[in-house]
Amino acid sequence: MRSDERLRIDVGYDLRRVSDDFVRQMLGHFEVVLAGMVEQPGARLGELPWLTKGERRELLVDWNRTETPAPPQRCAHEFFLEQARRTPDAVAVWSADAQLTYSELEERSARLASLLRQRGVGPDVPVGICADRSPDMMVAVLAVLRAGGAYVPLDPAYPPARLAFMLEDSRAPIVLTQRKMDGLLPIRSAAVIELDDWRRWPQPNPNLEASSTTTSEHLAYVIYTSGSTGVPKGVAMPHRPLVNLIAWQVRVSGAGEGARTLQFASLSFDVSFQEMFSTWASGGTLVLITEELRRDPKGLLKLMRQQSVQRLFLPYVALAQLAEVAEELEVLPASLREIITAGEQLQVTTKVVSFFERLGGCTLHNQYGPSETHVVTCLDLTGSPRGWPALPSIGSPLPNTKVRILDEHMNLVPVGVAGQLYLGGVCLARGYLRRPEMTEQRFVPDPFGASGDSAAGPRLYATGDLARYLPSGEIEFLGRIDHQVKIRGFRIELGEIESRLSEHPSIGETAVVAADNPAGLKSLVAYYVPDSQHAPTPKELRDFLKKRLPEHMVPSAFVPLERLPLTPSGKIDRRSLPRVDASAFESDAEYVAPRSRTETRLAAIWADILKIQRVGVRDNFFELGGHSLLAVRLFSRIQKEFGENLPLASLLKAPTIEQLAKLLEQTGSSEAWSCLIPIQSGGSRPPIFWVHTLGGGGGGGLFRYKRLAELLGADQPSYGIQAPPEPFGNFEDMAAHYIRELRQFQPHGPYHLAGYCFGGNVAYEMARQLREEGETVAFLGVIESDSVPPKVKTIAWGPQAVLNFVSNLFYWLADFLRLPASEMRNRIHRRITRLFRKQKPGVEPELDIPLDEIIDFKDYPADYKKYAQVHWRAWLNYRPRPYDGIVTLFRVRRQALMNFDPTLGWGKLTEDRVVVRIIPGRHDSIFNDPQVQLFAFEMRASLQQIR
Repeated sequence: MRSDERLRIDVGYDLRRVSDDFVRQMLGHFEVVLAGMVEQPGARLGELPWLTKGERRELLVDWNRTETPAPPQRCAHEFFLEQARRTPDAVAVWSADAQLTYSELEERSARLASLLRQRGVGPDVPVGICADRSPDMMVAVLAVLRAGGAYVPLDPAYPPARLAFMLEDSRAPIVLTQRKMDGLLPIRSAAVIELDDWRRWPQPNPNLEASSTTTSEHLAYVIYTSGSTGVPKGVAMPHRPLVNLIAWQVRVSGAGEGARTLQFASLSFDVSFQEMFSTWASGGTLVLITEELRRDPKGLLKLMRQQSVQRLFLPYVALAQLAEVAEELEVLPASLREIITAGEQLQVTTKVVSFFERLGGCTLHNQYGPSETHVVTCLDLTGSPRGWPALPSIGSPLPNTKVRILDEHMNLVPVGVAGQLYLGGVCLARGYLRRPEMTEQRFVPDPFGASGDSAAGPRLYATGDLARYLPSGEIEFLGRIDHQVKIRGFRIELGEIESRLSEHPSIGETAVVAADNPAGLKSLVAYYVPDSQHAPTPKELRDFLKKRLPEHMVPSAFVPLERLPLTPSGKIDRRSLPRVDASAFESDAEYVAPRSRTETRLAAIWADILKIQRVGVRDNFFELGGHSLLAVRLFSRIQKEFGENLPLASLLKAPTIEQLAKLLEQTGSSEAWSCLIPIQSGGSRPPIFWVHTLGGGGGGGLFRYKRLAELLGADQPSYGIQAPPEPFGNFEDMAAHYIRELRQFQPHGPYHLAGYCFGGNVAYEMARQLREEGETVAFLGVIESDSVPPKVKTIAWGPQAVLNFVSNLFYWLADFLRLPASEMRNRIHRRITRLFRKQKPGVEPELDIPLDEIIDFKDYPADYKKYAQVHWRAWLNYRPRPYDGIVTLFRVRRQALMNFDPTLGWGKLTEDRVVVRIIPGRHDSIFNDPQVQLFAFEMRASLQQIR
């Protein structure tokens, strides 16, 4: 009613449904809206303000009161340099192969920085880095920053086309890499500096830092993220935001000064910067791991315990896996004091609660921030884990950052109401490299200014994330507004996947979404309209995308549709896409249910290990996502359930439940043992027979050939040769037995034989005997194999031998100096022990050396040691005889210190009929990606020459 030109409103409400505070808030909003109507009579209702002055002050000022004095450091690498002066002898970087102290890392990075400065690197000059997880990578990062440049991570696991685009788009004039990456990078115009050659770099420029013109506004890195148009975009990040972040991280860290931090993230993920520089700023040690170990929760837990890791950064999915495996194996890295998770929504599950309860006193930090800002908010979870919320908030803003939650009209939304999250303050990136229009779209003026008034001020980054304020002032993350998602910590533009999928000649329209897989984790699902003439299978599409996108961007499920649902405006209606069931995530093979008790029990074990609800008896273990580490776990479960200790290589011969059940049912029967194991049985070419390594194929000895066999192509059959239940103690007898089994499968040549290390020697003896029997051996490949045992090697010293020794010494020292101190001591001890053994009468020093000093048996099945010891003595007693065929030797560039023959002795046995092919990597890494890809290229080239 009206009274004295005033409007009075009475409100009645039910206190059982709403609170007094809620009604007062609603009335305040109504009053502001009415005032806005008077002031802006032409405005639409949605454009009117509706927050009270008190709420505006709370949202803009009280909850964004983050101003703190700027850190004294100008550039991020200054944190490291200051620490190197304080603790020069402390270990800055540790890896299984090497470690560097602060002074060593400072000196080596200074030398490379001086070289880069000579080559023209300065402020805002991008420099590519393509290296594995090693001290080399750390040296490269620091050197680029100290030279004044901005590093550009080039992940060697990315497809060549993506790397080529990043190089071209960034216009990096120089790429820092390693010899093992030769051939992986499609470099056209950039100069290459090999990190392996650090001893050849110039001495450090004494005025390196003093002559630097780099400021806090110059770029530190350019990291490429997924682009909605199908083209990745480079986020250009200056030093100032990173200095602010690292200073805060060091100040609040609970791990303490000198803490050991695991380096988990890829260099292409911005968290890696946090891992490196927050560790070095506090005088800690960065613990490096291999890519293989990063994906192995069991091995990761063991390493963290061995290395006393105190701090860990990782995405939620990886944390959940660690917690699950830690409970299953009862392995606990008790030294952990701080775990930082970011990249996706944190979930406090029962296993996570159990993990932190057992750790005791370890703090969990939930951090949030896109690549365009790095970390902006943080929530600390302390106290009893049982009291932690199931879906924690992302906390409150960091020092010198601003948070705005706005509606579509750029108005503030009240507490509890969802809006788009906008970020501001010193945390902002400069923008997208050479993308001014995109930068302008995503980095917008702050309509509320720096002080909270309504005058337009500094910039805000529009995240595309939905969020809301909680009454406590914390921010709750609610998901994505657009079609950008995060999978396993990687931010992915679904449009890029759709763009690549549409390039398939038999695909029309596409739509890609994120959905929960059977294990309850987010996975990518691709919907597509196939060509009516040819409908590609999910396997075809998966293989097609693997050649064009990183692994984390390849969908887990593919769903064909007659047409995609559309909105009235003609856009794809993603909400109306059919819900995908668990079967879409399963094998491409037709489902066949278990038919016997054995198959039913095996299916339950597979489903548990592979985290799949339904497993058919004809589904392939490897196509369901299985790998050698899961295979070890699978066979451990089989031994517990069935009491049978099957060889691990059986999975290559029987990769389905149906086949494995038959093996179990035949165990103990009179059926003859077969040494031949199909690795890849399809194809029309002559098959390759791969001979087992030391140990007979146990411990995954034949598994190492699987990836190489896949890369040789679907038309190339491959079979493994495993040792029989009782290993042969005589080399010639062993080879003769394998030949008998081989000829039952293929009575006559031409034969194609190959073997790695010990297996290469067996393959050689098999080829020699086959030639004696009048058979044709078309191909004999020996991989990293010495021609004779160490006890029969002789060294003829002379001028050439001395030159060869000096040449080998460089590579040998480079590898030796990368070893941790403990491994250095072990190797020196073994050498001295052998020298003493040689002085004892009646002792064969090589025969009597404990094999435990060479092989760590604890990571292998129980029967492996028995096989390995028998094979070791058989090889040491072996005396190879001449061979009248051609040997193709595949070896890495580095040779043993006392080896002066590039053919590893095979030339003497074949009258120099040896073809030597150099492959990238080390002796123990050539079967791993990315080295195995170039290895496969060399192998294919060898096979093509004989066809």
